[in-house]
Amino acid sequence: MEPVVLRNTRIMAMLRKPTPMIVVFFFGILLRFVYVLRTPFGVRAYDVEHHIAYIQWVLDHLSIPPAGAGYEFYHPPLYYYLAALWIRFTQMLGIPLSYLTGNLQAFSLLLSIVTLGIGIWIAQILFPEHKRTARLLCAATIAVFPGLIFFSSRINNDALYQVWAFLAIALLVGWWRGGRTLDWFFAAAVLGLGLLTKGNMVPLLPFAFLCLLCHSHLRLWTRMRLFFAGGLIVVIIAGWLPFVRYGLYGESLLRPLVPNTYGLGGMEIGTAHLDGLITIHPILLLDHPYNDNFNDASGRQYFWDYLLRSALFGEWNHGDRLRPYAVLLLVQSLLLLPLLAVGLFRLFHKRDPLFVPLAALLVLLLLGAIAYRIVYAFSCAQDFRFVVPLVLPVTFFVVRGIEELPRSWRDAARGMYVLFLVYSLIFVMFLLLPFSRSWGS
Repeated sequence: MEPVVLRNTRIMAMLRKPTPMIVVFFFGILLRFVYVLRTPFGVRAYDVEHHIAYIQWVLDHLSIPPAGAGYEFYHPPLYYYLAALWIRFTQMLGIPLSYLTGNLQAFSLLLSIVTLGIGIWIAQILFPEHKRTARLLCAATIAVFPGLIFFSSRINNDALYQVWAFLAIALLVGWWRGGRTLDWFFAAAVLGLGLLTKGNMVPLLPFAFLCLLCHSHLRLWTRMRLFFAGGLIVVIIAGWLPFVRYGLYGESLLRPLVPNTYGLGGMEIGTAHLDGLITIHPILLLDHPYNDNFNDASGRQYFWDYLLRSALFGEWNHGDRLRPYAVLLLVQSLLLLPLLAVGLFRLFHKRDPLFVPLAALLVLLLLGAIAYRIVYAFSCAQDFRFVVPLVLPVTFFVVRGIEELPRSWRDAARGMYVLFLVYSLIFVMFLLLPFSRSWGS
């Protein structure tokens, strides 16, 4: 074990002479902090009053509410209990309950910073030390990507879901690369906590199973032991919830994943057709850079168009002033898509050890998103926030695709990726200016 004094000395040395990764981390913190300062709690948010009502119920009753007593009360309770605990902590510090929304935004900011730190840790797991440029591009993406920045001020369980999702992926990929068996058990515990936070953690369960199934250095008995032990951990942590709801309120043990679709009037887009699930429409994207949940002319019925827009801009109209920057960001995103294909093809061809877990993660998250769109035929069901970990495999394969290019093309591709990061940062910064406004928030 490394002595504490030596570890502290190394930490102080890193702070005196910060590495690029540390600079990226603190820049990401600063960007999120400024974003929260400039973003009222109801802007670029979802049903915020209903999530606050859930937290208030926990504060008042110290119990899980009936699923039908509020619009968002069907959600698992972990985020709301932790948020209530945070409010009690801030009250102990002398901050009155009248500052409830500001305190909850501070809680979301803290969770966003934790996610940023985990994301940078994942970049270090995915890219070895000698691939410093690739590692830095991955970390910078986590720091400035708009779809992640939005979580930093949002009062809902998305803020905690992203923490568990990123942490589970970090532990599982680290375990895949030769980590300790203990990492598998920690990952199982995190998956259980994620299921107690939001149902969107479900696609990570088969991801963990595939990692176990495809691991080449495990004997059959070891796989079985880890499978049953990990499954038992998940069940112990999260399996009690339906039975408690049944015991307290007589609620069905098997209920819809999202029972509050009655509030989505006007967002119906009908049965999913093959064209809407497999095609992307670049011209339509650039003509309508923002999502519109109520207008077919915007392309809301096309899964990939909506998903890409929502990853960059959410489901909001950010106005004509930001439209040119939105178009630039979309163009740059579309230009990077071929590099995703290059990364997938080259790593498969080379039998890269990280291909299996990252490709499995990419496919499972996309299949989960498509299945969700098919079951819940509403435009808002295609939102990136339901599959936020998707940013990790996409970034990995794009950056690896750049690294696999011939040397004469590599610098140009890196420059193109840096432009994507710059446009992302510019767009987020312009959101914070006084003239900026996001409709539909």
